[in-house]
Amino acid sequence: MSYYEEDLPEVKRFFLYLRKSTDESSGKQIQSIESQREECIYLAHRGEIEIVDVMEEEKSAHNPRNRPVFTAMLKELKIKNPKKRRADGILAYAPDRLSRNSLESGEIIQMIDDGEIKDLCFVTYPFTNTAPGKEHLAIEFARAKVYSDHLSNSVSRGMNRREKEGALMYGGKFGYDKIREDMRNPERSSLFPKPHLVEFPTIKEIFRLRLDGESFQSIHEHLEQQNLLNKSGNVPLKTSIGRYLKDDFYYGLQIIKKGTEKERSIDYRDLTARDGSRFPAVVTEEEFQRCQQISRGAIPRKIKTKRQHPLSGLLKTVEGYPLYAAERPVRRADGPEMQLGYECHDKRSKPPRRIKAVIVFEAIEEVLRNLCLTEKEYDQFIIGQRGFIEKKRSNRKYKKKGITEKIHKTERALEDLEVSKATLSRQGEFDNDSKTAHEKQKHTLKQSLLTYREEEKEMNQGHDQDMKTFTDFLELSHNAHYYWASANHDQKRQIAEILVLNLIVDGNEVQSVTLKKPFDKWLKGSLVCDGGHART
Repeated sequence: MSYYEEDLPEVKRFFLYLRKSTDESSGKQIQSIESQREECIYLAHRGEIEIVDVMEEEKSAHNPRNRPVFTAMLKELKIKNPKKRRADGILAYAPDRLSRNSLESGEIIQMIDDGEIKDLCFVTYPFTNTAPGKEHLAIEFARAKVYSDHLSNSVSRGMNRREKEGALMYGGKFGYDKIREDMRNPERSSLFPKPHLVEFPTIKEIFRLRLDGESFQSIHEHLEQQNLLNKSGNVPLKTSIGRYLKDDFYYGLQIIKKGTEKERSIDYRDLTARDGSRFPAVVTEEEFQRCQQISRGAIPRKIKTKRQHPLSGLLKTVEGYPLYAAERPVRRADGPEMQLGYECHDKRSKPPRRIKAVIVFEAIEEVLRNLCLTEKEYDQFIIGQRGFIEKKRSNRKYKKKGITEKIHKTERALEDLEVSKATLSRQGEFDNDSKTAHEKQKHTLKQSLLTYREEEKEMNQGHDQDMKTFTDFLELSHNAHYYWASANHDQKRQIAEILVLNLIVDGNEVQSVTLKKPFDKWLKGSLVCDGGHART
């Protein structure tokens, strides 16, 4: 349909609105943005229309309030101030570019009645701002809505049929490539997605690590170390990892519109494509449910604790700046090796700002050689430690009470499980699936019970070792430097927490080592040892 000269609009300032429409059943564009633009600009030149702005978007007009650009355009047309008002009408290719739903169609006609829209101009439809013109426009909007509804129903019907055949109709999933069916070679095509070469190993590793009890943080770090990426070349984020682990799709169940009244599901495990292929699941349903139990806390996961180095927070420079433990790689003949040292990060400290841990350990060993303890010191030590030991025993008693409650709770859960089994057996509902689930739950409870009893046993043994005898104390004092030299890093950390108050470092040397009370009073001999390091 074309315009006669007398039908061209008298209003001269228009917004040009362009919207791409897509035929969902064929996936082809009905009218591209560029062709709309060319036709509209040609009409604007004919009618000497001024296009003040081009509004362009690629959104469906089937549902209202779904197009932010369109909503912003209407809002600007409602401006009353003539100085701020840029346009008085809308130029578009056809009425169905503006609306395909009743709400926005009615809003446009109401704005014409209120004088907020002075005129409309279309390439394929001559509109006049009169009562018959608005009536015909309402009919065009109604036709556009009927077409949209019919198209939506046809697409939904076709998608439901394809879903029953196992087609993945709702976008791709991480780890998979969606295959477009080739109707010319149906025996060579599959309805199921195929594993992605890069992402499928990544999603497999994510589920494997989670089943081992790893946290999202440790999974992310492992993927980064192993260079397991997504198709964009990035390591999946922790939030994405959590989302993948909750998706039923990875064991073969596709849930559509989850949590709504239209929720439905497709079980790909029961389907076989025409080419004979089956759905390539990442995990089994049992493994997936175990991941959900780990997330809920029903199954304990591994907790990665931050490694603590000996003497952390105890070293300072002469100027009073703290030193922090840090490992650095060192080249060896048999390959690189991580070397522990202590570094000062404050640039105000004079260099060198790093000292090897072995130098610090040797300085403490030399101090421990000077310990001289007698029965008098033993008595003083016991008096000083009595409060600490009582507090330690109180904490142990509290923890033991908690473990005892867990043991009783687990024992009751085992009894309830057996009662449930007997009830199901009497009712004839204890089938193979129920038996498998019962055995798994029973095994989990027994393992938990065994762990709790081991913890209770360790606490009972620790209670007897709180107070050392004088013989043990004397032997420990004479051989303290040997114990320190042979201890590993964790043992050195525990010893240092008891003995060492602080250390002062001057460059590459330990200037002084200060022990805690009462150990600082039990040193014998010279305070200045060979090598020139002062000890206190």
